[in-house]
Amino acid sequence: MENKYYESTYSTDSIKLKKVKRHSPMVHLSLFLVTFITTVIAGAEWTTGTIGPQEFSDLIANGMPYALAILFFLSCHEFGHYFAARYHGIDVTLPYYIPFPPIPFFLNFGTMGAVIRTRSI
Repeated sequence: MENKYYESTYSTDSIKLKKVKRHSPMVHLSLFLVTFITTVIAGAEWTTGTIGPQEFSDLIANGMPYALAILFFLSCHEFGHYFAARYHGIDVTLPYYIPFPPIPFFLNFGTMGAVIRTRSI
């Protein structure tokens, strides 16, 4: 019996079904937004060479092209995995973006990448 909403656990007596926890798309969206903010900050640091506080408009103007480029490539890569897995009938999650906080005196890209989780064999 194959049901994408339940996974089976085998025991000696019978097959037990337990509910698989589904995440809301809000988890993925919130991680994307936090990652977007950290990549804008990282882009402003890369383009200006300063780590200190900046005007908000300067931060956005300097960091936006970097953030859009990084997240575009990252999203294309991860959604390539996502759509290929869906095409082959594999149950996977949407991408989980991993933000990287701006740490002074550390090489900062604003993100540590993204991953998708496989929920089926």
